[in-house]
Amino acid sequence: MDRQITDLIMVLSRPDYWIDFTIPRNQVVTRFIFDTSHANHDQYERFFHQLLLSIELDLRISSRYHSDWAKEKLLQQLPPSLQWNLALARRWKDNIRVDAYGKSAEQVKLRLKLKNRQVRMLKRFAGMMKWPNYAATIASMKQREADGSLAAISSHAMAFFSGLVLPGPTFPFTIMNALIDVDPDRATDDLSLLTHLHPNCGFQYRNSYTYWTSTSIVGKVLAPTCRELAGWVGPARPTVDLSRSQIARIRTRRPRQCLSPEHACTMAERSDPLGPPAEVFPVKEYKLVSVDTSDIVDTVRIELLSLRPAAAPSASTGASPASAGSGSLPPPSASATPIPGSSAPPGWFDASVQFAIDGISWPMCLNYDVSFVSSWPCSGKPHPLFFDYVFDTVKADEIVNVHDWATPCSPGAAIAAGYRNHTKSPTVRFGGAGIPGPRYPSVSKGGDDEKVLVVEAFGVPDNEVLARAWCSHWGLSAIVANLSDTCLACAVREAYAATITVVILVDGQPAYGDD
Repeated sequence: MDRQITDLIMVLSRPDYWIDFTIPRNQVVTRFIFDTSHANHDQYERFFHQLLLSIELDLRISSRYHSDWAKEKLLQQLPPSLQWNLALARRWKDNIRVDAYGKSAEQVKLRLKLKNRQVRMLKRFAGMMKWPNYAATIASMKQREADGSLAAISSHAMAFFSGLVLPGPTFPFTIMNALIDVDPDRATDDLSLLTHLHPNCGFQYRNSYTYWTSTSIVGKVLAPTCRELAGWVGPARPTVDLSRSQIARIRTRRPRQCLSPEHACTMAERSDPLGPPAEVFPVKEYKLVSVDTSDIVDTVRIELLSLRPAAAPSASTGASPASAGSGSLPPPSASATPIPGSSAPPGWFDASVQFAIDGISWPMCLNYDVSFVSSWPCSGKPHPLFFDYVFDTVKADEIVNVHDWATPCSPGAAIAAGYRNHTKSPTVRFGGAGIPGPRYPSVSKGGDDEKVLVVEAFGVPDNEVLARAWCSHWGLSAIVANLSDTCLACAVREAYAATITVVILVDGQPAYGDD
C-alpha cells in the first residue's frame, strides 16, 4: 500500500497536465464537466481521470491500516495541489453518484444525493435575503426540479445543487450565482460576471436592494442594518449610482494598523487582567468601569450609499488608494449626483455612506478595508480594569469630530519590547464644522499610542453603522463588544491584546429579529 500511495502521489504531481485547483479560477470545479459537447471531451475525460486517481489515493490514505498519527503526518507533507485533489475526492464521494456511463459525455448520468436539501436551502436563502423576484424564481425552481434540469442551468447551479463545492471562498458566489441563474428575469444577465475572483464586491438588482459580500467593506459597514447569511450581507439600501442591475467592485486601501509577530507573542502579557507581574497588587489600581446603556443617541440616520467610479486597482498589490481624501474628515455636504443608465457592466467604485446627524449631512468615505472583531463573551460581569488600560469614551454622534486617532503601522516595523509602548502619537482633537449640541468631551491620545477609543453605539443600528464607517474612513479596525455578552473592561483588554485602538459598544439587538 505504501508503494501504491507513492505511485499515486507521483502521478498526480505531474506538472502542466492535471487541473490545478490551487488556482482560484479553477475552484468552481463543475465548469470542467458542465459542458458535455464533443469540443470539451478531452477536458471532460481528464477531469474524471484526475478524480479517479484522487479517490484511489484518498482511500489508501484513509485505510484502517493507517493510524491517525500516520494519516495526519502524511497529509501535512502533501503539496497543496494534492490536498485540493483530496478535498475534491471527498466531496464527490459524499455528494454524487454515477448512475450510468458510456463512451460519450452525453451518456453519463449523475445522481445528486443532496439535491432536495439544496433546493430547500436556496428557497430559504432567497426568502431571508428578500429576493426581489422571489415568486417567479421559486416557480422556476419548482418547474426545473420537476423536469430534472436544475443542474443543467449553469456550472454554478450544478455546483450548488450537487454540493460539489470546494473549501475556500467559492461558496458565497456559488449560492448567489445559483439563485441568479434560476431567476428567469432577463435583468439577471447583467449579473452574470459575479465571481469569487473579485471578492470585495456587491450588486444592485432591479433598483430594489443591494447585496454585498461579507468580505467587502460596504458589507462590513452596513451589516448592522441587514442580515448576514452564506457570506452575503443584505438586503441593503439601493443606490442611485448603479444601474438598475449592476455589479460594483469596491476599491479600498489596506488598514493603517497591523498586528505584528512580536505583538502576537506578547498578547497574553499585554492583556493580563492583573497588569504587569508584581509581588503586590494594590486594590486602588483597579477600577470597576461601566457604561450607561439607557443614555441612547437617536439623532443618527443613514441617508444614502454613494459609489463613485474609480480606476481598477493595481494588479501587483490587489488594491490601490481610494481617491477620496483620507487625511481629514470631509465636511458636511449634499447628496451625490445620480449617474443615469439602465444597464452597465461591472465597474470599480469608491464607496461612501452619508449620514444625517442632528439634521446635518456627513459623508464617510470607506477608504480602508478594516476588520471588525466580535468580542469574546465573559461571565460574572462587570469586571474591574487595571489602571494602565487607558481609554476614552465618546458618543456615536460625536465621533465625526475625532481626528487622527491612530498612528499608522508600517509593514515590518520593529515593536519595542515591554508591557506598554508609550510613544508619541498625533493628538486627537475635536474639530471641523461642529455638530450643534452638548459640549464635546476632552478626548486626547496624550502621547499614548495604545489608548483605546470606546464608541457608545448602542441604540439604533445606524449608530453602529456610523462607527464602522468612521473606522473605515480612518483605517482603524475595531472590537465590536455586545454588552449583553461581555463587559467594557474585557472589551478594552481584548483591544490591547489585538493592538486595536477602537471598541464599538452595541446592545446586540439584531435588526431583523428572529422572523
